[in-house]
Amino acid sequence: MDVPDSALYSVAVFCPLHQTFTYSGPSGLQRGQRVRVPFGSRQLGGVITDTLALAPEGIRLRALTDVPDEHPMLPADNCALAEWLARYYHAPIGEAYELCLPAAARPGLALPAARTIRHLSLTPRGRALDPTQLRGSKQQTLVRLLQQHSQLTREELKQEGIGKPTADTLCREELAQWTEQQASRPEPARASALTLSPAQNQLLIEFLNAESNSTPQLLLGATGSGKTELYIEWARTILLQGRQCLILLPEIGLTPQMVSRFSQRLGMTTAQLHSGMTDTARLRVWQDLAHNRIPLVLGTRSAVLAPFADLGLIIVDEEHDGSYKQQDGVRYHARDVALWRARQAGCPILLGSATPALESLQNARERRYQRHDLPRREDQGDVARSLIDLNRHAVAHGLSTPLVTRMDEHLQQGRQVMLFLNRRGIAPSMICDACGTIQHCPNCSAYVTYHENPARLLCHHCGWSHRPPYPCEHCAETRLVPLGLGTAGLEQYLRQRWPDTAIWRIDRDSIRNPEDWARVNSDIQAGQSGILLGTQMLAKGHDYPNVTLTGILDADSGLFSADFRAFERTAQLLTQVSGRAGRRRARAEILLQTRLPEHPLLNRFLTSDYANLASHLLEERQQADMPPFSHLALLRADHPDETTALAFLSDLSRILPLPPEVTAVGPVPALMSRRAGHYRMLWLLKSTRRAPLHQVLDSAVLTVSNGMKIPGKLSWGIDVDPIEF
Repeated sequence: MDVPDSALYSVAVFCPLHQTFTYSGPSGLQRGQRVRVPFGSRQLGGVITDTLALAPEGIRLRALTDVPDEHPMLPADNCALAEWLARYYHAPIGEAYELCLPAAARPGLALPAARTIRHLSLTPRGRALDPTQLRGSKQQTLVRLLQQHSQLTREELKQEGIGKPTADTLCREELAQWTEQQASRPEPARASALTLSPAQNQLLIEFLNAESNSTPQLLLGATGSGKTELYIEWARTILLQGRQCLILLPEIGLTPQMVSRFSQRLGMTTAQLHSGMTDTARLRVWQDLAHNRIPLVLGTRSAVLAPFADLGLIIVDEEHDGSYKQQDGVRYHARDVALWRARQAGCPILLGSATPALESLQNARERRYQRHDLPRREDQGDVARSLIDLNRHAVAHGLSTPLVTRMDEHLQQGRQVMLFLNRRGIAPSMICDACGTIQHCPNCSAYVTYHENPARLLCHHCGWSHRPPYPCEHCAETRLVPLGLGTAGLEQYLRQRWPDTAIWRIDRDSIRNPEDWARVNSDIQAGQSGILLGTQMLAKGHDYPNVTLTGILDADSGLFSADFRAFERTAQLLTQVSGRAGRRRARAEILLQTRLPEHPLLNRFLTSDYANLASHLLEERQQADMPPFSHLALLRADHPDETTALAFLSDLSRILPLPPEVTAVGPVPALMSRRAGHYRMLWLLKSTRRAPLHQVLDSAVLTVSNGMKIPGKLSWGIDVDPIEF
């Protein structure tokens, strides 16, 4: 039978519309192939979703402009993932497909050549050399490493702290040479040099026995309990079967530390995948995963969308962390996508945290998850928690007298002190000395922060900045003075008060890339006495063996938010920050500064572990009929004009019929009602069952797509399972 020269294809076009489009093109194309198509007067990218037998009636067909690949770029599993994302999150199908492609693989960009790996090895002269004959310590270290391992890649050199200049020096002296090899799959060491504790070993046995069980595993491991060692050993068993592992982490800052630990314990190169890499580097990892040339990858949120040839295990570390939720575009939650991918691949999944989300704990109560508890290791020191009543003690530069006294004592003992202040900059706000007005960002309903080096007023929400002097928004005077204290401002005082003590500031202003974090973390891990000062970046699973005092400078900051999750986040943050202290048998203190010493949450924190705190919070959520005892969805509308944004959602709320099981709140302004010059309105929907909620969301998409007038410059979208308002 003759094969027709052309065929009809359904294409998910990369545009914000909730439908696919039909195009003609050469026969034989497959689902998942990238294409370029005419779309109005533009040329857009897209992905083939299906081959059609008949063209839709009443439309004029247009032909594909370009098909850049011979074979599908997206495997079938990832096509299914894109379509699930579009269905569950009610997102435009083209945006869901585009999300599943790395940026460097978008049509119009050439793909890089097949990957080769450069290895550094010693020449015969270098192998015969005594390293002590070399002048530089880095050169001596590199020669010893190459004598031990025979060859190392650039990535492995980087993990050992060896830069390219050191390697190039050896090459110029004909002691070493670079060679290129085709990328191949590394294999882990079969035996572990680490001995697990009895509790860890018992849990590992339970995890291995659960591999054929589709039930997700939830690990509530106290801070310092050794969760990472469990991750590594379970991953080792999967890798030795020739399968692949995905380890999700909430922050880029955690990645280098975890990559180093996995690489050292497994005895193999470990890949990483995150937004701090170049587009080309991410694409190479993406391709190697698809062809099983990478057995294990550690990555942040978007790594859950990568293709895998044979996915055997997913681990979501710090599964409670809000960083896993995408806050624009397709608003997916990486933890929930990971659960779907595990079901799709038929592989086990482990959700780990010292402070699991209340939704996860409730799923364990209802036997949807299998819960495992891991207590603190026996080599961990005792931790004493206490409150400092700021109503009774003098405070200077954010530090109370009792806290300063205890800091002096711990520093004199050669220990490290951690101070937690979740505000960046010199000061979190500026006040007019003439009229007393606190200054707002001109584009947002938020206060501006004062920064130095260079001196500027900065909005942390939209990026607006201005060099002083700046006129007061109320009286136009330029006498603006800092109000409050941020990490940069406190750092200045700490250097004055403790001039001979090492000070490490850890926030998004001081740690801008993985290299910054590696440098600071190396200094801290060396154990030198000093003060760690930072924001919530300090709470992200780091291991600081010499920290014996933690001061939480403003324990009250999360207690009066309008967000119903505020108490949960406060409990998690306090527990995570506190967990950085008291490791390696050192006795530790946690001091919480508060003006609310009678607050029940703070007092429970002193005497209860996180599991008990969470039980109280779950009771309150059940009484309020809020998640996890109900399901939420938000319809959002943003526009430069407040009335226009509100009117759009108000019209939609009048048009859409709500079934009895779905209740609505609003439309109302968001908690931050204006951001980047746009007013933000929300319409909140709630139901005890998902099905009727999704039916309403489907109706909303159809209503807007089928002729409802959308004002110019208005953007709207749906957020399923929102975590912020």
